[in-house]
Amino acid sequence: FGERFELTTFCSGLGRMWAERRTDVVVIGERSPIVQAVSLWVHLDNDRWVPTPLTEAELTIYGGVAPRRVSHRLRHPVPESTEGGTQWTFRAAECDIADHINNAAYWTPLEEELLGEPGPEPERLDVELEYRTPAQPGDKRVLRAGERRWIVGTDGELHASFQITGLG
Repeated sequence: FGERFELTTFCSGLGRMWAERRTDVVVIGERSPIVQAVSLWVHLDNDRWVPTPLTEAELTIYGGVAPRRVSHRLRHPVPESTEGGTQWTFRAAECDIADHINNAAYWTPLEEELLGEPGPEPERLDVELEYRTPAQPGDKRVLRAGERRWIVGTDGELHASFQITGLG
């Protein structure tokens, strides 16, 4: 409590309809980040809310600082089964302007799990989250296998997957 932080964010890569954004959180007076986040932002059409190619003007703005090409391909495996797991409910208040669950809400089941576990906090925790299909409010299930988690609908539709390093 009471610590002050500096955040630095920048465009670190581009694709046809997306941009990679990196953010570092540094305690003021320190050199190394205590949090490093990387996200892939999908460019949406203003009227239809569907992915659309970046415009020439946008590429001109970002192109000089982001020479690296980034892919949108998913890397996490699917679960062996979509049966079982623990119940999770997304609320209507968690919807974004495209009328599906906001990306930030997907982190909540993992946060609840980590806060509920007894024992010391891990010294370091790396988490990669892949969004697969947009979720709507309502009941979901969280599947667990080792350092992997998946959020699935009651019909088995896979909405998101997590790869966690450092739980051990």
